[in-house]
Amino acid sequence: MKVRPRQILSVIGSLFLFFILRQFVSFDFKNHAAEFSLAKEKLAAAANEEERYTILDDAAFHGALSGHLDEAKALAEELLRLSEKYKKSDWQSTGWNYGNAVHKGHSVLGLVAVQSNDLDGACRHLLLSAPPDAGSPQMSSFGPNMTLARELLKKGEQEAVLKYFDECDRFWTVPFYWRWFVRMGLTPSFGANMSY
Repeated sequence: MKVRPRQILSVIGSLFLFFILRQFVSFDFKNHAAEFSLAKEKLAAAANEEERYTILDDAAFHGALSGHLDEAKALAEELLRLSEKYKKSDWQSTGWNYGNAVHKGHSVLGLVAVQSNDLDGACRHLLLSAPPDAGSPQMSSFGPNMTLARELLKKGEQEAVLKYFDECDRFWTVPFYWRWFVRMGLTPSFGANMSY
């Protein structure tokens, strides 16, 4: 079978169109209110502070996304306090969670700030959510959650998000096309980075 240049161009064009359209599809299908309720049950059942620490990130995050801003803020602040306590703990127990805790804690405080129209505070928390020592097995492999970045892009904070991408590049490779979209004034879908 002979492949013609026109066929090759057609396939390349189709793949490019798929790639571009995929950027506008959201992957965040979770019921955050139900997830928040479940996380609160897990927090109540936690056997000790260390176990509570590993649950707080999801509780705070789902609380913020379901509109429980005061509870989410309190949980995020507790998470950040405990992250310093457990930062140097045994890597096999909770030390691995430090990067996740810092990321989610500041992301939640940033989401609360966005809802309060404090964009400067939200941008500050965005950058704090990616400190150089906050890598974790999950964030180094799959990257950070981009919910706060998306919310700030909706508010026109492209420069803060581009700086955030630079910070994230220290522990994870940010897809190059995300920068292109942001520089063009568009908001990438961020794919799976919206769901964890």
